[in-house]
Amino acid sequence: MESSSSNFMLSLRRDLAAVNYSQWEHRSKRHQEKKHLGTRAKLPPLQRPPMIDSSRASSRTPLPSRSDSTRPNTSSALRSACSSRCHHLDSLNEDNNGPLERNDDAVNILKILTKARRQAVLEYETHCATLQSSNRQLMEWIENMEQDSATKARKEILQHSKLGNSISALKCWTQRQREGAIADLESKAATTKEDLRVLEERLRALNANILEAREELHTLQTYEESQRPEKTQRILELEEDVAQKRRAQQKEEQGIEMVAEAEVAKLDESSQREQKQLLALIAKTKISSMPREVTQMALMNSSMKRQIDIYKHMTRALELENDELEKAVAMLLQSRVDPRQEIFSDIPLRITKCTPDMDVVLDIPIEEQLPI
Repeated sequence: MESSSSNFMLSLRRDLAAVNYSQWEHRSKRHQEKKHLGTRAKLPPLQRPPMIDSSRASSRTPLPSRSDSTRPNTSSALRSACSSRCHHLDSLNEDNNGPLERNDDAVNILKILTKARRQAVLEYETHCATLQSSNRQLMEWIENMEQDSATKARKEILQHSKLGNSISALKCWTQRQREGAIADLESKAATTKEDLRVLEERLRALNANILEAREELHTLQTYEESQRPEKTQRILELEEDVAQKRRAQQKEEQGIEMVAEAEVAKLDESSQREQKQLLALIAKTKISSMPREVTQMALMNSSMKRQIDIYKHMTRALELENDELEKAVAMLLQSRVDPRQEIFSDIPLRITKCTPDMDVVLDIPIEEQLPI
């Protein structure tokens, strides 16, 4: 009977050691990260009631309890329980040699182990159910997040395409306006160049006349001595004529320069006027296409800018006035004299003490004799 009970216990140990707990095992960390996409669900702790009856709690060793943070392997727990139970059986065999008691103890051990195994299976089933529910919630959250990100990306792409189309149209319109203004400016520059060319031709003609007059003067200066008095008179007349012509030429050149400057100023004013008109037209068209609130805001901004400029000028004027007043106050403070000193001028009110390192200067009036 003893050999049969020992064989039974050995076979029971082998059966318990060979139990496959792979479906309730914890997966590796890398597998959990791939499955849960970097997020780990918080699971409720396993609560395991005591598995030993109260009637036998006093005579048998209790099984190890399961904590929430560290969960030992079920096979190791069962082996430890089995080993403790086997030691208990050995002690019973030594005390009581009856075969019936040994069989009862083996049956009780088997019942306890089966109950523990069923309880562990139930716990792992509930644990699997919680894991599945958390995984389903995580998958739903990921799908919702992907849908939201996709809708946001579509909206941003549509807005970007609309903005690109409006910017390209505005660039084309501004390019056309710029090309038209450049063409007008080039035509006006061509007309001014033509006017300057005419003025330069007139200046060349006047220079040629001056050269001819100088040549005549040179020929008159080389005449003989007999004809010098008459020719000198002629030379003086010609010189006076040349001087008059020079003065007239200078006046004419000044008039031409003034006319050219006036024409250039007129052209500049006309070009600026046209540019302002074009800018005003562009602004009107742009403002007309804008909403009313934006135009009102622009008008308010312009009025605020003007008011800010006025206030800046006022603050500058006040700052200058403050500087002048500060200078005047400083001068008055420097020129202020003690009224007691003015009243009692012949009485020394404050006399500074003479120290050994000070120089003493005697202010004695000296009578100056008149040099008689």
